[in-house]
Amino acid sequence: MGLNPTDSLAVDIHERAVDASFTDFAAGYGTAGHSRPVRPYAPARKNEVEEKNPPGFKFDYIESGLFLTQKSQYVTNFLLTSAQTSASSLDVTLKTQGTYGLSFTGSAGRPFITLTGYVREKWAKTTGSKSSYNLDNGAYYPITTLSPPGNWRFLTTQVASELVVPFSSNGLEGFVAPWVGYGLPDLNSSKMTSNYTVATGFRYNSKANTAKFSIKQRQVAVSEPAPAGPVGYFDYFAYIGDPFDQGASGNTFSGQLNSADIGMTHNWETLSLGGSVGYSAAQPSTGYFMYGEASSISFGLNASKKLPFGTTTTVSAGRSILNDYKQAVTDPNAAADSPKVEAVGQGTNDRFRAEVTIAPIEWFYVSARFDYAMLAFSAVDPDLLVGFNEVSPKNKTAYGLQIGVKKKF
Repeated sequence: MGLNPTDSLAVDIHERAVDASFTDFAAGYGTAGHSRPVRPYAPARKNEVEEKNPPGFKFDYIESGLFLTQKSQYVTNFLLTSAQTSASSLDVTLKTQGTYGLSFTGSAGRPFITLTGYVREKWAKTTGSKSSYNLDNGAYYPITTLSPPGNWRFLTTQVASELVVPFSSNGLEGFVAPWVGYGLPDLNSSKMTSNYTVATGFRYNSKANTAKFSIKQRQVAVSEPAPAGPVGYFDYFAYIGDPFDQGASGNTFSGQLNSADIGMTHNWETLSLGGSVGYSAAQPSTGYFMYGEASSISFGLNASKKLPFGTTTTVSAGRSILNDYKQAVTDPNAAADSPKVEAVGQGTNDRFRAEVTIAPIEWFYVSARFDYAMLAFSAVDPDLLVGFNEVSPKNKTAYGLQIGVKKKF
């Protein structure tokens, strides 16, 4: 769900919805059950006629946005434990983009470079509770613990560029897109995440069909030294274009993320159908391991329908085949104060999403979303199975409602 420049917010939302499964299900990282992070940078698609893409620099637009979001999430683990959270958040965003047309023109068109800058600050307040069930005299009884209210904010900045080379007049083009981003998961802390990414691939765009193949390498670094033991990865930058962040965490890692994916979409006048397949793998720095999804093969399908009054509905579903799903668990045979150990399993992570967006006027919209994910696994060391169940999310359900104002100047 990138932030493609369009003249109509309703069209923009439709395009983001159509493209959701391409990144939601084909490439991304996070603990199982999380929605796939969406594409952090969606470059402009400019197979334009000569006079619309002149040589030299051209300022495209500046865009600002204000978003209010309310979310609820319910997570059930395998060992009769559950957690419920509610979050209210306020986002302020600013984005600007320009295009530089190169001085020469090839047989298929003029190569060009897009430059995009993005800043986002978010304030959020969370509340929640956690329940566990104990067995006593053959019957289970619940114990509920209230989570203390939390207040947090983070700042994300990003500068992206993309070199686009048209290969043919019918919409085939190649691209190379390097970008750099910096994120402060907590503005009261000095812990900063930096992200250096290079993506390259091919795109095809026509009125009826779009297709894309890309490979991406991302280097992630944290300003503080890597902690001992297991560490998770949270992609602040992938959520730049996503109106519903499904969770947040200050627990991140230094290392390399690699992915390759291909996606295709067929467009009718008011209906779009698409599919994707991808592979992703994470390589943390030496000295500790990453919990959650270390590598996977993912498949996704999505459909988007335009309705009257600026309404767009989107439904998407996907499955990830988890080659290595890792969790940090307690070893029952170790001493009570021993550090946690690594448990590894294989399995699947199935996801479903439905979203309705209403944009009656260009600069205002209301959006509602439902997300569901289910994890199934096998091949876990029997001695570590109980601990694995305690920390693995079997079912995750999330609801969200957002009101947004986004205006281009």
